[in-house]
Amino acid sequence: MGLTVFQVFGANTDVGKTVVSAGLLRAALIGPPRRQATYVKPLQTGDVHDGTFVQRYTPKGVCCHTFFSWSTPVSPHLAAAKEGKTVTGEDLLAKLQAHLQQAQEEEGNEGREGLKAGRVTLVETAGGVLSPGPSSALQTQADLYRPLRLPVVLIGDGKLGGIAITLAAYESLYSRGYDVHAIAILDSPDHLNNASAVRTYINVTLGHSMLPVVSLPPLPPLRTSSSSPSSSSSSSSVSSSSSSFTSTNAINGNDDALTVWYENHEESFRHLLCVLIEREEARLQRLRSMPDRAAEVFWYPFTQHRGLKSKNVHVVDSAYGDHYSIIEKREEEGEEGEDGCSSRRLIDACASWWTQGLGHGRADVALAVGAAAGRYGHVIFPGIVHEPALRLAELMLAGPGKGWAERVFFSDNGSTAMEIAVKMALKKASTTLSSSVGEEEKGDEGKVQVAVVTQRDCYHGDTLGCMNAAAPTVFNTGQHPWYQPRTLSLAVPIFGYVQGLLQVEVPWEIVAASSSSSSSSSSSSTVVGVRLLSFPGGMAALLDMPAREKSELANVYRRAIRTQMDAFEAGEDRDGGHEAGEDRGGGQGRQPRHMRQPQQRQRRLGAVLLEPVLMGAAGMILVDPLFQRLLTLEGRARGLPVVFDEVASGLHRLGCASAAELLGVTPDIACYGKTLTGGYLPLALTLTSEAVFKAFHGPAKSDALLHGHSYTANPLACAAAVRALEAYEAMHKDRDHQQQLQQQENNSKSTDSDSRRCVHNERQVAALSLIAGVRRAVALGTVLAVELDEGKKGRGEGYRSTASVNVVRDLKRAGVYARPLGNVVYLLASQVASARTTRILIDALENVLRHRATMIGSENGLEGDGGVVI
Repeated sequence: MGLTVFQVFGANTDVGKTVVSAGLLRAALIGPPRRQATYVKPLQTGDVHDGTFVQRYTPKGVCCHTFFSWSTPVSPHLAAAKEGKTVTGEDLLAKLQAHLQQAQEEEGNEGREGLKAGRVTLVETAGGVLSPGPSSALQTQADLYRPLRLPVVLIGDGKLGGIAITLAAYESLYSRGYDVHAIAILDSPDHLNNASAVRTYINVTLGHSMLPVVSLPPLPPLRTSSSSPSSSSSSSSVSSSSSSFTSTNAINGNDDALTVWYENHEESFRHLLCVLIEREEARLQRLRSMPDRAAEVFWYPFTQHRGLKSKNVHVVDSAYGDHYSIIEKREEEGEEGEDGCSSRRLIDACASWWTQGLGHGRADVALAVGAAAGRYGHVIFPGIVHEPALRLAELMLAGPGKGWAERVFFSDNGSTAMEIAVKMALKKASTTLSSSVGEEEKGDEGKVQVAVVTQRDCYHGDTLGCMNAAAPTVFNTGQHPWYQPRTLSLAVPIFGYVQGLLQVEVPWEIVAASSSSSSSSSSSSTVVGVRLLSFPGGMAALLDMPAREKSELANVYRRAIRTQMDAFEAGEDRDGGHEAGEDRGGGQGRQPRHMRQPQQRQRRLGAVLLEPVLMGAAGMILVDPLFQRLLTLEGRARGLPVVFDEVASGLHRLGCASAAELLGVTPDIACYGKTLTGGYLPLALTLTSEAVFKAFHGPAKSDALLHGHSYTANPLACAAAVRALEAYEAMHKDRDHQQQLQQQENNSKSTDSDSRRCVHNERQVAALSLIAGVRRAVALGTVLAVELDEGKKGRGEGYRSTASVNVVRDLKRAGVYARPLGNVVYLLASQVASARTTRILIDALENVLRHRATMIGSENGLEGDGGVVI
């Protein structure tokens, strides 16, 4: 059997949680089959403990535990404050989790020794589902215990008014992701039969037809001694007109009416216990079967299915905060053919494909989405306005779009948002430039082919227009027969820590392009041969745009950008400019000859597309913001609309609402997605200036932007996004305040790290780059990544590399869920992750890398084994 744990919630206080708990534990101890029984009361207020009641009315052998108690008989948060014995939710959960873990280990030992009885543990909450916990920062019981998400038995209210209270309690648990295995209701002495009404609503109206709603018989009237404390007017008592029943009056009662009641209704509790156990076993069986079923029906994205086995598929039972709850199969020793499963909590260090901003399972987002679902569902958008969409648009224009954006276009994902942005940009360019824009060449020398300026190894999405806006890489070459790159692809300077020093690596293409356009002055010649530039002043110096714009490196960037743009429009096929050149990250290297653009053709640049600072798919590389600032200014000087693809990097992923803050320059168009809704629903936005918007004004409908999809501005997604933006703003203000306090404590001197710009300590990030086998370490905002040094053997493999596979596996063993990205290991926390979580991440990465460093050169070193990891 093993350990089976249930959490006992009450619809309200004084509904009989402890009475039902005792009945279930009696059923476990008496059987059949007989099981061991444990009662846990994490929070207890009042002089008389519920554990005392349980021990009185159950057979000998039940184990009772109370973790935190207060003598004042009020809500835990009031009792803790009054007695000065506060307890944090984290402390309580840690104690409960440790207790359950120890019980699980002991039960496993007994199972291996042949003791098959198994153990039932009940964890009883205090008060109702939404009653406060013990912390001064109010947290409901449902939210307090949510990280563990134990299966629930809900004790409903059998009194007058109890139907509404019970249904509200169930919906509160259900909306928070709990598995409620049964609802049990002690009927009132008046036999109101609330269970029948609750059963009808839940099974029929809500459609939860499989949820048992069990009616338990009314409690017996208790005779209490007139001299006992329970007879005072300030204490609870049992009367014939109410099912009110407390541990105090039961313990102080002078007869055995309740004992007789339990004996008469043993079968009812045995049935309820069997229902709970059967439903939990069925749930676990579903989870155990899911990897095999998934491997047969799913077509996973970015996954080579040849060789994929069910053991490579991870079952996520639930997620909360920054953690996944992963279900893993285990083979029980000595039980051939019989398997079980165990649950592990892993930090979601891929931010669920970079979408997580608020953490999983937040009640406030669930309520916002639920309210929008109840109020709207989905409504058509053209010519319509609804509150969530309007509020979201206004927040975005006042946030990332402040000072430049005036219009918001809704879509459902980042690639679509960028498709729309490219359409907008080229249409705007066509109204600005004298040449025809947007026509295919088709061999006609009188027509102009339009291309966009992009960054080498960029990734703007998987739709065809976005693919065509990128030079050949592993993500587009061979993926679509219509793929035809139309881009001037510029090599970019990147920065990171190399051997403990913050450096900018300037590609040879930039140096060569700058050199070819400059005079042989002494000042330029001292820079031309430089590939690495160090910044002893750290990130603060690197991000100081006003100071750096006056540097000689800025002149190198300007000359290189202008030279390559001029050469492209002149029809020159330069290795330093178009799709050719050396590869880095996910790139494919020099493009095939048949795909190269012929020389001396009429070509025109129509827009500039940037992934500001962070190029995720290219290998989590960070681009020198000075280069991107100057590229933006040069594009604008030429009349080219500038598009910022902030789908992955925007909304505080890099420590600011928009990377425009880092570059010191704004775009004409910007796209947002991923963390826009906090990680809850798909939604994307394309923000534009008024000038771009007016480019689509005309006398005919065909002049308008004819783009959209059925679920445009879905109210549920918009509601989630509004809540996310509000949370980000509150977080930003709090971190600004904390930073100011930190600076004051340090006498206004700069610290090792600016927590507003990076959640990781610069010195620790620099230390990662000193570990053998690490080529570069980078960190900005919540992003942390290391590029592994594969040597000559793996150079240029990029996304196709398997170098990170073993490191990712070791991280999983250390409690961190990450995904391989070629030769790069990256860890992303949510924007609201605690300092403790971010420390765990960087410490785990450092430990794994140091362990691997001792094995370099061996078969199990940093080199990947080519296995399937998804």
